[in-house]
Amino acid sequence: MKSKYAYLLLSLCAEIYLPAMWNMSQPAFADALLETTQAVKAGQSTSDAMSPSAQKNTEETDRLLDVEGELKDGDSVLPGNDLIFDSYEFEGEPGEEVIVRLESDEFDPQLTFSAPLGEAPEVIDLTPSDTSAFSIFALPEDGIQRIFVRATDSNERGRYRLTVSRIGPAERRAVEANDLLFLGISQFNESPSIETMQSWRQALSIFREEEIRETFPVASLFWESNALGAIGIGYLNLSQYESAKAYFEESLVIAREINSPGIVSDLINLGAVHTAQDNYALAIGYYERALSIARDLDSWKGANNFRQAEAYALGGLAGLYSSVGQYERAVFYREQSLEIGREVGDLHSERTSLSSLGSSYLRLEEFDKAIDYFEQALEVDRELRDTAAFSSLHGEAAIKSNLGRAYSYLGEHETAISFLNQALELNRSLNIPQRVGSNMGA
Repeated sequence: MKSKYAYLLLSLCAEIYLPAMWNMSQPAFADALLETTQAVKAGQSTSDAMSPSAQKNTEETDRLLDVEGELKDGDSVLPGNDLIFDSYEFEGEPGEEVIVRLESDEFDPQLTFSAPLGEAPEVIDLTPSDTSAFSIFALPEDGIQRIFVRATDSNERGRYRLTVSRIGPAERRAVEANDLLFLGISQFNESPSIETMQSWRQALSIFREEEIRETFPVASLFWESNALGAIGIGYLNLSQYESAKAYFEESLVIAREINSPGIVSDLINLGAVHTAQDNYALAIGYYERALSIARDLDSWKGANNFRQAEAYALGGLAGLYSSVGQYERAVFYREQSLEIGREVGDLHSERTSLSSLGSSYLRLEEFDKAIDYFEQALEVDRELRDTAAFSSLHGEAAIKSNLGRAYSYLGEHETAISFLNQALELNRSLNIPQRVGSNMGA
């Protein structure tokens, strides 16, 4: 049976713990950059920042590019955006895997890669902190790759070092472990159990290996925190709250040590643990700290990087107040979560918010409002079928069950029976026992 935390696993682990788009490639952005940099010569920065050392170091057999550059006023600017950027091009063997490292002590660096028109480059994001960004990916068929350096914020300027190297054993091992993390997400969502958490434990073991520690002294801690958080969410889904709490707390210690954005997700998940254990005062504290940090980070970054985390913190507070019967307050927080979910295009968050608002209004006996929110949730839920069939069908069953309750309260019994029968059939198809009216918090 899917727990109410099932998508929390997917979103926080895949999007916050392992932020695939945070400090990473954005195909639309890359295409726009390509249009403005057609005149840039191969291997030359848009700010002419290629240093003599870069030419010398590229002669190394494993080094394809080594640049000490600077983002400064006068650099190229993305059309319609105030972000400045530098551009480089390097060449290797077609299909060859390379690791790109970008480091700066003066600004929060981001990497963006070009790709054939309409395609995204094959990239694995391994971003460890706000002072570096690095990725591993395969070179295109012609072996030529253009790469762009930019800051997170339009006001940021400063020096940086960019290197591109052929990957070695430690890098391959790190990729293997990150693959295990994502494999674990799929396995656990398909069949939540202690056994399907094994991929996360294997990844955790790899991240703690001596060679990984020596090669990636900071990043290995970032990845270790990721794995700990994933295991914690697994235990949370399985209602093993003390184990979940232990893993989240260990992850939080590491996240604080390296100043990782995983701090936010750890706090949210600890809030979820304490909510499940009815420790509401502690849960509120964790959610509010997560909310404050997410808002500060979002303001600092000047983008929507942490809006999704903000939505989950608000959703956590809404769920907590709903649990203690304070439905008006639950609506207050859930409406904010819904607004952000729509803003960032997070359909899962939007569906959860809509369904939860319907449940709150059902409890408040405002049945017309409840029906309106449930019907909106049903429409969003149908959009999710292609990407998460089990989760979507389970959510649809819960919503239809609650719609049946709402119509029953309104005295529209034929409509109520229709929705309840649909919910029953969906639950039977998923081998889930039907308990009419048990999905109030869906």
